[in-house]
Amino acid sequence: MAKKAMSVKQLADAAGWAIGIAGFIIFLYGILLFVSPARTVMDTVFFLGFLLFISGLLKLAEGKLYSKGKEGSGFFVVLGLLAVVIGLIMLLQPGAVAAGVLMTFGFVAILLSILAFAAGIGQIMFAMKRKKNTIPLLIGLFFVLLGLVMLFNPVGTTLALVSLLGLFAVVYGVLMMLLALYVRKMLS
Repeated sequence: MAKKAMSVKQLADAAGWAIGIAGFIIFLYGILLFVSPARTVMDTVFFLGFLLFISGLLKLAEGKLYSKGKEGSGFFVVLGLLAVVIGLIMLLQPGAVAAGVLMTFGFVAILLSILAFAAGIGQIMFAMKRKKNTIPLLIGLFFVLLGLVMLFNPVGTTLALVSLLGLFAVVYGVLMMLLALYVRKMLS
């Protein structure tokens, strides 16, 4: 029997559902990042480790299937072994990998603190050259203070950056769910 082709309405409906579900998942992930940034990063590392481990096993099986007389099977085996090893590291040491991720965010936090401090000093210098210009002076003082707080509290700043990423994911997820409604409505 020949399959009946999907109509434009059915296609739009399916696309709308897919976009909506993806948006909802991103929204939930954003909430988790915002509420519990360190734990969510560690859980994400564990989940990605599981996915890498399984996909590595599948690549090894694919390499075994292709090894009978076909070239290029070594690529699948090497890729599979690499994915299995990385997946195992992430599964067995999710805290250490998550700590590495958070340390990277910590390095970014330190760079941003230096930038905020320098911007504040520049803003204060600008305000000092102008008479009766208290707004640039206040902005400069705020940035100097922000830079110092960020520099002397890199862990808090790191978690704040991850939470900010979570807030972005929440907003993006909501926008995707609205897009899903628009796509479904547009062609119905």
